[in-house]
Amino acid sequence: MSKHTPCNQVPSRRVRAEATRKYGLAWALRAGDGVARDPRRALALFLEAAEAGHLGGQYSAAHMLATGDGVRRNYRKAAELYALAAARGDAPAMYNLARRYEYGQGVPKNPRTALRWYRKCAQTGDAEAAAAVGDFYFEGLGVDRNYRQAARWYAAAADQNEPRALLQLGYMAREGLGRRADAVFAVGCYRRAARRGECSAMYNLALCLLVGEGTRRDRRAARHWLEKAAAQGNRSAQNRLKKEGWR
Repeated sequence: MSKHTPCNQVPSRRVRAEATRKYGLAWALRAGDGVARDPRRALALFLEAAEAGHLGGQYSAAHMLATGDGVRRNYRKAAELYALAAARGDAPAMYNLARRYEYGQGVPKNPRTALRWYRKCAQTGDAEAAAAVGDFYFEGLGVDRNYRQAARWYAAAADQNEPRALLQLGYMAREGLGRRADAVFAVGCYRRAARRGECSAMYNLALCLLVGEGTRRDRRAARHWLEKAAAQGNRSAQNRLKKEGWR
């Protein structure tokens, strides 16, 4: 918040308009859109907009500082700005603030707080955040391990075709974790994730196709998915291709 704007006072229309103008110019300078690219000047303008209470300025400045986008990384300041935007209900800020607490970047590492912000973000409909909540329950991070809850959150993310959630949900269905074992359902999850580029899902789908688990045996399709996974650097897929005599 700007030192010229008391925290209990809504910025005037003029202040908001000026903040919006600075935000727009900052975007142009950041992208080099119609002007010479100047990340440092862009960051300065994002910060000025943020101080005036501009939500986009808060998030954009935080993102530049967190990623080092043409400027020196500053995780502490990034976390402060993400927190301001997250408190105002900005879902991407919630997600990134959760990551700061998960990895201890700019704030003390705190799995419980990370989970709280991932959950808040997931409740806005964010699939990646829902998958992250599933991970925390699956691994027992900041909360007691609970496979049933993990499956519920993975399913919520899978409903939006989030690839990693589909992979995890398929694994849990295959192993009977948090839900009844269902090889057919597992293969369906692997197939959906594989079609969206999830490398481990390609490999798991290929294994099911090789032995006819949850689907009919299809060595040609299995080879196809093994080759796609191997091309992405999956060592297990590369080794299986050699074992099958396909490489």
